[in-house]
Amino acid sequence: MKRRLFLFRVIAIAIPFGILLVLELALRLFNYGYDYRLFVEDKQNRDYWVMNQDASKKYFPDQTIATTGNKEPFKKEKNPNTIRIFVLGESTTIGYPYFHNGSFHRMLFYRLMHSMPDKNFEIVNVSLTAVNSYTILDFARQVVDQQPDAVLIFTGHNEYYGALGVGSTQQLGTSRGLVKTILYLRQLKITQLLTNAWLHLRSLGGKGNSEKKDRMELMAKDQNIAYVSAQFNAGVDQFQKNMEETLQLFQDHDVPVYLSTVVSNEKDLTPFVSEKPADNKQKNFDDAFHEGMNALTIGDLPQASINLKKADSIFSRSAICNYQLGRTFLQLGQTDSARAYFTKAVDLDMLRFRAPSAINKTIRLLSGKYHNTILVDAEAAFQHYAAHQVIGNDLILEHVHPNITGYALLSQSFYEAMKKKGFLKVQEGNEMSFDELIHRMPVTKPDSLAGYYKVFNLKRMWPFAARNPSKKDTLSVVSQEEQLAYAMAFDHKSWETTQSELYAYYISNSDSASAKKVIEGLLLEHPLDTELYEMAGNICGQLHDYKYALSYFKRSFQLQPSVSKAKTILVLLLQEDMPADAIPYIDYAIHNTTSGYDYTSLKKTTAAIVQLKTLADKTPGDFALLNNIATQYYTMGNKSCAEKYVKRVLQLAPSNKDALLLNTRLKQRG
Repeated sequence: MKRRLFLFRVIAIAIPFGILLVLELALRLFNYGYDYRLFVEDKQNRDYWVMNQDASKKYFPDQTIATTGNKEPFKKEKNPNTIRIFVLGESTTIGYPYFHNGSFHRMLFYRLMHSMPDKNFEIVNVSLTAVNSYTILDFARQVVDQQPDAVLIFTGHNEYYGALGVGSTQQLGTSRGLVKTILYLRQLKITQLLTNAWLHLRSLGGKGNSEKKDRMELMAKDQNIAYVSAQFNAGVDQFQKNMEETLQLFQDHDVPVYLSTVVSNEKDLTPFVSEKPADNKQKNFDDAFHEGMNALTIGDLPQASINLKKADSIFSRSAICNYQLGRTFLQLGQTDSARAYFTKAVDLDMLRFRAPSAINKTIRLLSGKYHNTILVDAEAAFQHYAAHQVIGNDLILEHVHPNITGYALLSQSFYEAMKKKGFLKVQEGNEMSFDELIHRMPVTKPDSLAGYYKVFNLKRMWPFAARNPSKKDTLSVVSQEEQLAYAMAFDHKSWETTQSELYAYYISNSDSASAKKVIEGLLLEHPLDTELYEMAGNICGQLHDYKYALSYFKRSFQLQPSVSKAKTILVLLLQEDMPADAIPYIDYAIHNTTSGYDYTSLKKTTAAIVQLKTLADKTPGDFALLNNIATQYYTMGNKSCAEKYVKRVLQLAPSNKDALLLNTRLKQRG
C-alpha cells in the first residue's frame, strides 16, 4: 500500500513536469520565440559564424527596446595564421554614434591589417548598446568556446541604467543569483511564451513605453541615485562581481584579456541631477554658491574659489558646486585640483549615465588580481591628450561617447597595451603610426556628419534638453554629402546604400581619394568580399599608393586566388623592387596559367635579379652588379627600377660608361 501511495505521489508530481516538457518540445518544434545563442551560422557563408541579432532580447524584459549588434563573420574552424580577437562592451565599444568604421575596433583592425600584412586578423565585436556587465559575463561564456587569442573589454557606464541594471526599467531583481537564474530560464520557450503573454497584457493595460521617449529615458527608472547610497553601492558591487566571474572564466581558459578604464566628459558637461541640501542648510548654501557663481562670471577667480569652497563646506554632496569648483581651478591653472573636483562632480551626479570613479578603481584592482588581465588605461591616455589634461568636448561628443579622434585614441590605447605585452609583434618599417591612422582611416565625411547629427538630435532630448529647454538650433543640410549624412543618421537610407551613392558621387566628381575611402570602408564592413579588395587595390594604384594597392590585392588573392590577381601582384612587387616576394606569385601563374605568356622566362630573369641584389648588398660599391640589375629590369620592361639602379651608380660614379649608356637608352624609350 505504501509503495502504491508513493508511486501515485511520484506520478502526481511528474505529470505537471511532463506537461511542461511536452509544451517546451512542441514550442521548439514549431520554432516559437527566439534563439538566444550568441553565434549563429552566417547565411551568406556556411563556413562562418556571425553574431545572432536576437541574442540581446534575452537581457531586456521588454524586448521591443532590445538592441542589435554587428554582423562580423569569423571562420568556424580557425585558420593557423589567424589572430582572433573578440570585443565586449556597450555603446561606446560598438562605436555610437558612428558605428561601422567609426568604432575603435575597426580602427584597430585597419591598422593591424596594414601593419602586420602577413597575419590574418578576425576582430569580432559582440558589443551592444544599453547593456552592462551581466551581458558581458553571459557573452563571455560563449566567446571562450570560439578559440579567442585575446579579448578586449570596455565597459562600466551602464551598471545603473543598462539592461538588468540596479536603476533600470529593464530590471529582473537586485540579487545576482536571481538574475542569473532568470537569464538561464529565459532560454526556455515556455519562459518566452509567458513573457510575451505578460507584455501583451501590459500593452492592453496602456503601460507600454511611450514612443516619444528616447532610449535613455526609457531605460532610466531611478533617476536620483545618491552617492554611496545602498543603490549606488549595489551598482558598483554588481559590476565587480560580474567582472570577477568574467575574468576568472577567461583566466581558466588561458585567454588574455585587455580591460580598459572608461572615459566620460568631465570638463564640459554640467551634472544632470545635483543633490540639494537639507532645508536648514539650503539658504546658507544657496547664498555662498550664488556669490561664487557671480564672482566666476565676472572673472574674479580667487573670490569664486572662496565662495564655492564655503558652499561646499556647508553641503559637500552638491554635484553642481563641485563642477563649478572644477571650472574655477581649471581657469586658475591648478589642473590637479580641477580634475579632482570634476571627478567628484561625476560621482555626485545622481542621474547615473556616467560611471562613477569607483568603476575605474574596480577595473584597476581587477587588472592586478588576474594574471591574464592587462590594464588598458584609456582614462590616462585621454587625460594626457585632452586640453588642460581634463577630458571634455575636444574628445567626447556628449556625456560618454568619443568623437572620431577619441575613438582613434581608444584604439591606440588597446594597440599600445597589446604591443607592450608582446601580443602584437610589428615588423619594423611596416607599422602604421597613430597620426597616419587618423589621416588614413576610412571614415567618410558623411559618416562623421551622421554621428554629429545623431548627437545633435540626442542633445535636444531628455536629459540634455531638460537643462537647456530654450535651445532651438537647426541643422544646415545643403551639400550632397550633408544630405546623405542626414538620410543615414535618421534611417531614411541604410549605411550600405549611402556608401554606394557616395562612391558614385565622388567618382562623378573625379575625387579618387574620397572614393578610395568609401571602398576601404566597405571592405572593413565586408572583409570576405574579394571584389572590394580588388577595387581598393585598383584605386590605390591609380593614386600611386602602391604599398596599399599591394596589400589589398594580396588579401583578395588569399581569399580567392587567380592568375590575373597573381599577375597584378607580381607586377606591383617588381615595380617596387621586391623580386624575391614576386617569385611565389610567378610560380602560381606558371602552374595555373592557360594563356601563352612565358612566365618561366620571367621567373628566370627575376631569380637572376634576386641573386644579383644579394651580391650587391654584400659589395655595395660594385658598379657592375648594379648595372647588371638595371639591365635585367630594363630587359623585362621595368623602367622605374632600371632608372633606380642607374641613378644609384651615377650618383657614386657620374662618368660610369655602362650606366650612362643605359641611361640614354631609358630616355630614348621614354
